[in-house]
Amino acid sequence: MCHNPQFETSRNVFKKLFDEKYFDEKSATEIVSKALEMELMSSFGNFEKKSNEIKKQENQNDFPLVSKLSKVIDTDTRLVIVSEKVADDVKNYRSRYPIDIIKNSVQIRSFKIKSSSFKSFCVPIHSDEEIYQWKGKYDGNFLGYMKAIVPLIKMGRDGFGII
Repeated sequence: MCHNPQFETSRNVFKKLFDEKYFDEKSATEIVSKALEMELMSSFGNFEKKSNEIKKQENQNDFPLVSKLSKVIDTDTRLVIVSEKVADDVKNYRSRYPIDIIKNSVQIRSFKIKSSSFKSFCVPIHSDEEIYQWKGKYDGNFLGYMKAIVPLIKMGRDGFGII
C-alpha cells in the first residue's frame, strides 16, 4: 500500500479514534464531526487565529495570500476566474464578496495551465501568476472550461484538423 503524506493527519485521527474505541460508542454523525474537528485542529493549529487571518486578508482583497492561507489539499493549482466581470474587478482591485469569486472560478493544475492546450485560455490577472482569467468558452452547466478544450483535443495536439 502506498503511503501518501497528504493523508498523514487523516490516518492519525482515524487511528486515535479507533484506539479510543470511538466507533463502538458513537453514531456515524458524531464520528465524522469529531474526526473533522480533530483534523482541522491538527492541520491548522490554532483554527480561530487562522480563520481570523483569512478574513482579514479577504477584507484587504489580498486574494493570492487568502489562497495560500486557506489551502486544504496540497496540490499545485491556480485559481482561474471564469467571469469576465469578476476577473475585471479583481484585476482592478475592486472589492468583491469572497463568495462571488468562489462561485465564478475553478481550480486548474498549474502544469495544465502551462500546457499548449490551456496556455491561450488562462491569462494571468497579475504578474505573480497566482490568479488567472479564463478567456475560452465556458459551460456553467456541464462541461465547464472543457468546452474550450474538447475541440482542441478532437483536432489534435497541433491545433488543426484534417477535414
